[in-house]
Amino acid sequence: MSSFSRVQEMLGKSAVSRVPIDSLIVSDSPGLRGESVEHVLALAGSGEDFPPIWVHRPSGRGIDGAHRVRAAVLRGMSEIDARFFHGSETDVFLLSVSANIRHGLPLSQDDRVAAAQRIFVTHAEWSDRMVASLTGLSPKRVAMTRRQVAAERPQPERRVGKDGRSRPVDGTQGRRLAAEIISRNPTASLRRMTPSELASVFDQLRRPRGRVRSSMAVNR
Repeated sequence: MSSFSRVQEMLGKSAVSRVPIDSLIVSDSPGLRGESVEHVLALAGSGEDFPPIWVHRPSGRGIDGAHRVRAAVLRGMSEIDARFFHGSETDVFLLSVSANIRHGLPLSQDDRVAAAQRIFVTHAEWSDRMVASLTGLSPKRVAMTRRQVAAERPQPERRVGKDGRSRPVDGTQGRRLAAEIISRNPTASLRRMTPSELASVFDQLRRPRGRVRSSMAVNR
């Protein structure tokens, strides 16, 4: 199972336990601003129950929910609800980012960009859309961030999508080959093509046949 799938699965289902606050280590937040005293005070005085925090089971480190932990201490609580994560140190950061964009004090745009930059170092093969879904950035902003990272750290020529499949960054050649195959054999299977690839293939098939051939000849 990929890191992305593991994180998404954990976010979707994980049992809640009651843990002693003094057993927790709170660190490595994806936020650049650090903790907000104002937010801690607002949580402490809200009178509402806190959503469970995430804790890395092997180390006892809090993955997210630092403000909730501080607010719980101000309330005089000795325990807090938590979900446990058993993944690697790299996956801990991914879960922290994903959890922080879903609740609590939202990550700023700069926080999310910084998270994307870090992901492009640890998971450079991930597609822009996968990183976007994890960080809450738009695919366009993620693509811009990747280009900035690529200036110092070359990015791979293939990307892994949310479906786990690896694809070349430039799919032009593959689409041209698919167009040629389908023109020769209209019953060829299309199941392995993405919707965007299919749209491009059919667009080429609608053009005069000479234009498709000349386009292919130039790229041989």
